[in-house]
Amino acid sequence: MSGDERPVRLDIARLAHEVAEKFGELLRMQRIRIGNSKVYKDPRFSSWLAGEARAIVESGLEHDPWTRAEADNLAQRIRSSVLSERSGVRQISGSPVSVPPPEIESVTTGFVAASQRGSAPWVQLATAAGIGREIWDEECDSWVSVPDDLAPGKYVALNVRGDSMLPLLHDGDTVLVAMGSPHRNGSVVLARTDEGYVVKRLERVTTRGVYLQSLNPEHAPIIIKDIPKPIVGAVVLRWCPHRDDI
Repeated sequence: MSGDERPVRLDIARLAHEVAEKFGELLRMQRIRIGNSKVYKDPRFSSWLAGEARAIVESGLEHDPWTRAEADNLAQRIRSSVLSERSGVRQISGSPVSVPPPEIESVTTGFVAASQRGSAPWVQLATAAGIGREIWDEECDSWVSVPDDLAPGKYVALNVRGDSMLPLLHDGDTVLVAMGSPHRNGSVVLARTDEGYVVKRLERVTTRGVYLQSLNPEHAPIIIKDIPKPIVGAVVLRWCPHRDDI
């Protein structure tokens, strides 16, 4: 045995150990990617990533001109992208394109006509949110263009109000709801409550009721009881007129 064989073995062993550690990290990241991790529900994950980046700068290891606010915004954008992919809500920058309303006798029959011409009524929740009323009972003069790659169906566009669905949905965004579409736990849905309509994440449906959750932890969950078929449809995309750095 030559004098330099032992160091080579030690190097190989160390390399094997490092590869094993990195492979374990890759497996953990893969579990996060496919959605088996609770990380997605914890905003501290993205904040931690931003904090790590700040720590590198503050320690002097690397120079980065980003401010703390910019790093926090990046964390929110990362979480928003993850939430968008998991919930199936497509993100489109800018406002929806307005189109002339179809010539129809009522909004109800208009859904069918609109699906054939790629448009949807733009309904204001403030006027539709009434006990015993349905969204399609409201008169609507504003219509929006629907992306060509969406499957034909019944769609309605709604304005977002409030911060309960941050960071995925901002106040002033517009969402497109596929009426009567299939939904699953984790979907963002439009639901009817005793006080009107809400856009929330569907947690689960049980014999006790429909459990809805806000993405913003400052808002309490909602349980809908004694309302038959409270889920109107699933949110399939959102238009965001805000700046790209939000």
